[in-house]
Amino acid sequence: NDTTNLFFYHETTQYCYGITKDGKEVFAHRDADGTKIDSLNSGGTFTMWDESGRVLCAAQYVSNFEVLQETPVKKVRVTYTNTQKGSTTSNTYTFYDNYVKATASISGFSTSTPIAVAFLERHYPNNYVNVEQKMNTNWTFPSNGDFPYKELDSYVTMHDIDSVHKLYTFFHGESSNISQLYENYTKDHFILKTNNNQLLQHEVNYELVFENSNVDRDTDYFALFKAKGQPLTLSITPTDNKSANTTVFKGNNTVLNMNISNLSNDVSTGTLSFHFYDYYGNDLLKENVDLSVPAQQAYNRKFTLSNITNKKTGIYYLDVTLSGAEYSYRELYPFVILSDYTYKYRNTNPFGISGMRFGKYERNDATVYLADSLGMSHARVGISAPEYVESDYTLLTSYLQKLKDKGIQISGQYILTSDWKYPNDVQTFKDSFFYAAYSTAPYLSAIEIGNELNMVDYNQFTTKAEAMDYYYNIMYQPALELLNGAPIPVISAGVGLSDGEWLELLSQYGIDKSSHILSTHAYSYPHSPDFTKDPTIEHSFESSLVRVRNYLDKTGDKTWYISEMGLPTTPLQTQNTFSGSDLRTQADYTIREFLLALSYGVDVVESYSFYDQVNMFKGYDNTNAEFHFGMFYDQDYYGRIMPKPYAAAYATMTKELDGVKTVTETKNASNTLRTFQVKLSNGKTLTAAYSNIYRLSNDAVTGTRTPNLPWNNQWLQSETAVFQKDSKAKEIYTIDLMGNKTTYKADRKGKVSIPITGAPVFIYGVK
Repeated sequence: NDTTNLFFYHETTQYCYGITKDGKEVFAHRDADGTKIDSLNSGGTFTMWDESGRVLCAAQYVSNFEVLQETPVKKVRVTYTNTQKGSTTSNTYTFYDNYVKATASISGFSTSTPIAVAFLERHYPNNYVNVEQKMNTNWTFPSNGDFPYKELDSYVTMHDIDSVHKLYTFFHGESSNISQLYENYTKDHFILKTNNNQLLQHEVNYELVFENSNVDRDTDYFALFKAKGQPLTLSITPTDNKSANTTVFKGNNTVLNMNISNLSNDVSTGTLSFHFYDYYGNDLLKENVDLSVPAQQAYNRKFTLSNITNKKTGIYYLDVTLSGAEYSYRELYPFVILSDYTYKYRNTNPFGISGMRFGKYERNDATVYLADSLGMSHARVGISAPEYVESDYTLLTSYLQKLKDKGIQISGQYILTSDWKYPNDVQTFKDSFFYAAYSTAPYLSAIEIGNELNMVDYNQFTTKAEAMDYYYNIMYQPALELLNGAPIPVISAGVGLSDGEWLELLSQYGIDKSSHILSTHAYSYPHSPDFTKDPTIEHSFESSLVRVRNYLDKTGDKTWYISEMGLPTTPLQTQNTFSGSDLRTQADYTIREFLLALSYGVDVVESYSFYDQVNMFKGYDNTNAEFHFGMFYDQDYYGRIMPKPYAAAYATMTKELDGVKTVTETKNASNTLRTFQVKLSNGKTLTAAYSNIYRLSNDAVTGTRTPNLPWNNQWLQSETAVFQKDSKAKEIYTIDLMGNKTTYKADRKGKVSIPITGAPVFIYGVK
């Protein structure tokens, strides 16, 4: 607070910055009454260590500063002395009213000594009481008409300096793209990019925002737009809190509020443009609004969804742009309307999801809400210590209990020891496995030991026989000994691509007899699930079903789980075998996979995965399929969980097939039509059908996925299927994957013609 003793000083209404005469930097929050709360020493300085922990380079004190610009904003550069001679570290700050734009850089650093760790070091003079970590993304709208997707904008830390003052840092660049769980990422410093012990990153860009929760009602919201340098903000939120931080709403009573707030001290103008699209390509509401928002005031627009959606269910998209003279911000807001349905047969239904995760920075209550709302009956949840990084299993088990309370059966999957590695000896495995199993067993319906050990290239084994010998002796058999007859079913490690050679090894080692459940995986992306059923084709969904069915028919039937299947929606990978699908194809093909799997006698079918980026990684990689299998996007900056079309399709399937007992494929005269008779526990039957008369461009080995918006139908042809009316039926109708009904009339002979495309439909009232 004594600014007279500073070498340099600058302040705004929200923060202030000074350099002390002994060469130290200080950032402080500034309250309306002039009170200053020291919050951060410099914006950050480069620090490097060698493998022994010796400091190679660290900033000691400010040696010089220069004013680079006075108007329209002040810009200064601060230079430091370093412990390594010849190197120069500097920070450049541009001081705006609402935020600080900062660049830290280093030059002249000698690369003769290998670097083990490099980071941007930050210190808090009065420490802090809490910290939270997030990722912020921007929506990209491809010019070729492909589906919008998310790209990384920044890694965000929010430090609570005290109960009122929050410091936000928006850290940009490749190294801000987190490659492991938040819980393992440093909360104070920013890791810099290195390769082969050499520093690759010599500049770091970030913004600092100083928030006071007594002034701004939603500090996260305002901090984000302050960091963007925009005078006007934009947010879309439901007016009630029943959706548990998701954009999945039950019923049509939800009201959305679009808020435009003016952060500046002057009148701000802009243009608001928005479109509501439904799944069927209809532009339900389209407007352009010229705004003039007084200083520190807001414009609000409310939308009652029942008026827009005409009370239909399914996925919808709000595409909104806010633009001004020097900025433009565009956001996509996907949301799902579900019917308010109560599941009657959840305990016996076969529908699951593989890859559910709970953690300190996850929206765990939203995960439970969504699992329940979508009709999930089974969940495959990792129980390895590295996936939960807390000091104990308290957080995980509390949410396993909540899933269990909803009637969801949980398979606990054990893979890795606490150092993120496969165990290299029996005792290491036993210590880690026992802790995981002992902590979680009361909540589990089964426990799975390992995962895809047959993928020898990935797991660094020479042969599958070598991998099986390791698996049996180091993991599987010791796990059985530890369980020692405990009344919990054992699942052998999921068999990658339902590998026939590995299935035979299961028999040779007796695992097929000593385990209770066979777990297999089946993938065929980007191709349709039934592109081929040739059992010699490894990367084919129906071929995988044929292989396992033949194996079980030979060795004896047992409980069979498909614990992984599905398609990634990889936006920038559009060619060749391992490219992804678009958003609608993910929904259509995955529901086909459920129908096919059940018709082959699979007992539990779990698609992979619940969220994007679930496999112990965070961040964004729009060419890597592993980051895009989710039916939901990973939570956004606000913590909202947004759906893909597959989420709505999954909910429709579980509702229409609630109480499914058998799914039997039925013969018909068409070579391209596939129909299935579904018998339900309530004694009723229905028909599920889809057609292969029109194949998408990715249904070829070297095909290229055709760009497609998620509200545009991709099936350009259909085939007419003729059914005979059930004499007991009062009406004939179909339910599409969004849960909406279309009625049909039979002719005088009781025949009804229904157009069938590549998107499965559920048909009622026919034989």
